[in-house]
Amino acid sequence: MTELQLTAADITQAQERIAPYIKKTPIFKSSLINEKCGGEISFKGAHLQKTGSFKVRGAFNMVLRLMEESEVHGIATHS
Repeated sequence: MTELQLTAADITQAQERIAPYIKKTPIFKSSLINEKCGGEISFKGAHLQKTGSFKVRGAFNMVLRLMEESEVHGIATHS
């Protein structure tokens, strides 16, 4: 099994790659939940993406990477 070394540069490149296509979603906080758990919890509003999930970021980044790195003629995916 090959170990993947993810760097800060990889994350920055992924963010730049998908930025034109992905909607920035807000972060929500709940004072009621924070009070009940005795801490501060944040919720990422990924449900506000057109796909309704956070999965679009990773999946779309991979599709764009494949398209940059080779002559891809199509990609089929499912979830």
